[in-house]
Amino acid sequence: MPANYEHVNGAWPEQVPVPSPQEALAGARRLVRLALTLGPPDGPKLRVSRYKFKLTSGNRYSYTRNRTFMVNPDKREFGVGRGWQSMCHDISHWAHRRLFGGKPHTAQHAFIERKLAEHVVKSGWLEGKLKRPEKLKPPVDHKAVRAARIETRIASWQRKLKRAENALKKLRRQKAYYERQAKESPRS
Repeated sequence: MPANYEHVNGAWPEQVPVPSPQEALAGARRLVRLALTLGPPDGPKLRVSRYKFKLTSGNRYSYTRNRTFMVNPDKREFGVGRGWQSMCHDISHWAHRRLFGGKPHTAQHAFIERKLAEHVVKSGWLEGKLKRPEKLKPPVDHKAVRAARIETRIASWQRKLKRAENALKKLRRQKAYYERQAKESPRS
C-alpha cells in the first residue's frame, strides 16, 4: 500500500468484527450516501435511492452492476482486512471513481476511505449499533397451504367447466336454430 494509507489503516482498531448480513446492508447504504457527500461541491449529483443493495458472498468484492450494489461483508482483501475494512475500501473505490475518475489509490481515495473508516468507528457500528432484532416468522403449515391451493385450483376448474357447459348449450341452441331454418326454407 502507498504511504498515504498508513493513516487510513490507523483509523481502525486492532480487532474489527465481521458484520452480520443485515448490518452490512444497512451500513453499506449509509456509507455510500456519506461517500457521495465527500466529493467536490460542483461534482456529479448521485442519488443512493436509485441503487438496490444485495448481499453477495465468497471471494467477490463489493461492486455495482446495473444499479445494484452487491455487498460482501466477509471478503478478505490483501493488506486491507476483512468485514468493515473491506467494505469501506470497496465503497471508497466506487465513490472515488464516480466522483473524481482517474487512478485509484490516490490521496482523494485515501481521504474518502479514511472518512468512511472514522464514521464506522465513531458511530459504534463495530459494537453492533446497526443490529436490529430479528423478526420471527410464524411457523407455516405447508400441508394446509398446499390443501388450500388444491381447493383454489378445484374451484377454478369448476368455473371453467361451468363456462364450457354454458358455451356448449349455446352452441347446441344455435345449431338447432340453423337446422330448423334449413328445413323451413329449402334452397332454390
